[in-house]
Amino acid sequence: MRHGLGQLMEQVGRAAQNPHRGPELCEAMLKQGNAVRFPLQPQRTNLMESESPPTNVIVFEATEMGCQLFSHVLNRSSYGAAVLGYSTGMQDWDASLASAADVALISADLKDGPGAGFSVLRRLHQYKSTLRCVVLLGHDDPRLIVEAFRCGASGVCAREDSCETLCKCIHQVHRGQIWANSQQLHYLLQAFAAESPRLTRRIRVQAPLTKREQEIVSLVVAGQRNRDIAEHLKLSEHTIKNHLSRVFEKLGVSSRSEIIASPARQRQYGALQGPPNPMSTDMPKSD
Repeated sequence: MRHGLGQLMEQVGRAAQNPHRGPELCEAMLKQGNAVRFPLQPQRTNLMESESPPTNVIVFEATEMGCQLFSHVLNRSSYGAAVLGYSTGMQDWDASLASAADVALISADLKDGPGAGFSVLRRLHQYKSTLRCVVLLGHDDPRLIVEAFRCGASGVCAREDSCETLCKCIHQVHRGQIWANSQQLHYLLQAFAAESPRLTRRIRVQAPLTKREQEIVSLVVAGQRNRDIAEHLKLSEHTIKNHLSRVFEKLGVSSRSEIIASPARQRQYGALQGPPNPMSTDMPKSD
């Protein structure tokens, strides 16, 4: 029998409310949901025993019970997971456990509120960039899936998935794979396509300018016209136009007015200004 993670946790939660047999019923239901694939003493293959080290996991889930249930499932899986510790929110996480962990299982919603798991994801990614993270989502929301991978996740899993799927996801992510189904990958490709024009523009901004191009940009920022720039640099106007075309391409702009209007360009190239623009009434200050 396969149980979705959300369904299993709801059933165990109801059983735990029994004042007399709560722990006993919880254990029985967990065994029932995992008896075939997750025996208490799993028979692991020789390959996994000899070649695959255990996957050290830290768990972030909204409730204490949820943390314990995930720990129970993962510790008894046939994929060799070992839960080092767990947390219900962003404030009480243990940095030493994060240092020793291979994978972090992070619920999108924590006790801090909906979406708090993404803050934990970003914080963990900054703290330890090699830590692989799996985000547990309530449902396949395209925005949440894209945000999870944008924040540094290596995989996403839904609460409606089986316990086996979750354990396999963590195992594969630890081995360096990205875990996402075809629909989730489709969401990512759509987001990438929407971002590509802005990404291309950012890449162009990073292209270095030649010394001559920097001189021309500094004169453009100073308000010089092409004819004035050509006279100052002793070049033809045609050559100046060709230089400016390459500058526009590298800076990701379409006109000289965009360069002039950019405070960043003025700070970067203002110190290289040439002679004052004869059409301007503003003269440079003397030192």
